[in-house]
Amino acid sequence: MEWKPEHYFTERMEAGEPVEEGVTNSVAVTDYGTVVKEYEDYPLTSLNETAGKILPRIVENIARQTSTADVKQVYRKLVSNEMKQSVLNMPVDDAIHLLSDATHGVSYTSREDRMRMERRWTDILEDTPLYAPDITAYGDQHIEFEHVSGESMKQYAETAETTDVYEAAVTIGDAMQTLHSRGYALDDNLLNNYMIDENRNIWSIDHEYATDDAYESDKFLDMLTLLSDARHLPADRYNAVRNGIEEGYGEDIPLCADIGAGISSPFAAKLWAKNPEWTQNAVENTVSDLKQYL
Repeated sequence: MEWKPEHYFTERMEAGEPVEEGVTNSVAVTDYGTVVKEYEDYPLTSLNETAGKILPRIVENIARQTSTADVKQVYRKLVSNEMKQSVLNMPVDDAIHLLSDATHGVSYTSREDRMRMERRWTDILEDTPLYAPDITAYGDQHIEFEHVSGESMKQYAETAETTDVYEAAVTIGDAMQTLHSRGYALDDNLLNNYMIDENRNIWSIDHEYATDDAYESDKFLDMLTLLSDARHLPADRYNAVRNGIEEGYGEDIPLCADIGAGISSPFAAKLWAKNPEWTQNAVENTVSDLKQYL
């Protein structure tokens, strides 16, 4: 990759085809077989992403106060007298430490940090079953990637054979386990951030909010966001994704992720995507999943 002046990118974006799915940044497909992405300085997504990291870390630290890191145990303790007494009887100094520890390392994700992560993750993914687009050029506000032809994992999950959907999800789960074991997390782990090419290779295409110093809460959020997005699918296709992720990851999806996705999935479908079918699917899949705990 090489550094280029800003006019190099703006000229290519103006002559290219805008991509409507770019939520955080402006994205355009160029006539040169590449994609140019412009990184805004203060996108709303960065503020949301920063705020969203704090509460899970508080939960993680409360779990430490009760000598357990198991997510299911944390959930049970949250509604138990043991957890209530642990929090109510916590000395003020300990409470301050809890909050400061939860916010340690959490700051607004600047444009420079987001662009640095994009460049770094092409190397991080080399030892995983996922592919990453090559970066052909970068500037102060833009990065140019090779263009990956294919369909998003969400589109693939809606149309492919369920056995193929399951196999793709196994690969993603395997990659997540590898990344998490090395202290990495994607932090924006949506199905649309994976592309399936004609050879069924799986590409991870969005890494600006990824982290190379992941808390357990970051890894947990990777699972929650993926599960929440997958619940918009019809039941048979959702189950293919869920079962594949669990198989590839080597662990069951945590109870807290099931409950958290039960809130976030219908909310995103109704208010963000404004898709009644996705909303209905999210509710039905959530009810079905939570039955296993009864």
